[in-house]
Amino acid sequence: NTIGKVPKSLELSESTYLQGVANKIVKRKLTTALESIVCESDEDTVRHSELIEASLQLCEVLSQEFILCPPCTRIEETMLSAIGTLVSCDVLSEIQDNSGLEEQRWSRRFARSFDDDDDEVQDPTRNIKYRVSKTSEAITERRRLLLTIRPLLEAYAMTCKNVSSGLQKTVVTTALDALTEEFTQNRMPYGEAVSTDAIRNCLKLLRQWGVIEMYSEGKDRKLRIIPPYDNKTNWDHVCNNVYKFNMVTPLLSVTK
Repeated sequence: NTIGKVPKSLELSESTYLQGVANKIVKRKLTTALESIVCESDEDTVRHSELIEASLQLCEVLSQEFILCPPCTRIEETMLSAIGTLVSCDVLSEIQDNSGLEEQRWSRRFARSFDDDDDEVQDPTRNIKYRVSKTSEAITERRRLLLTIRPLLEAYAMTCKNVSSGLQKTVVTTALDALTEEFTQNRMPYGEAVSTDAIRNCLKLLRQWGVIEMYSEGKDRKLRIIPPYDNKTNWDHVCNNVYKFNMVTPLLSVTK
């Protein structure tokens, strides 16, 4: 019975397509993570481990927006491929031989056979660094990649700034109005950021992080900031995980 069976060639084609899409999305996130590191450190070099860590954090922030990996593919594997793409298009240049990326795949498998507290197992990529290229072509490509997800980060940042306990629709409307004001006054050049979907997805993320809860009261959907995050200092500490990727950067200032 062949009904319902998918040809192997089609399965392979779909897998290849999904991997290509995932690589593009991750490349955009890597570039944004890279920019956040560069802006904070004011240096033109970045450690491989630092770039991966920041990229994973950004993937978590935007976890409501994208499915990053085809089935049976680790996000780290997709990141390694995306870094390779950034190197090949000269956005990044290797300071140390990048063969360590292959070693990293092996080291993860090897490390699984040891306890987490085994100090002798070290990541062979720990010494790999990249230099951020300053050629006009590289800067243009970095800016292009930054612009692809910047509207989402603008929407998320504005949502975080406007969350308050009460009606959910009030929070959505307040954040939307604030984004619209920023756009119409030319303080924010990304019209795509004016999005109720992004605002609602940010609220889902905050609920996932355990800083707000959503509930129904009669016909109304409400939200409440959970203590101790109803304290501004504690709230901002959590939201900095979003704000740091919506950084002020000279690469985007030319659009304003």
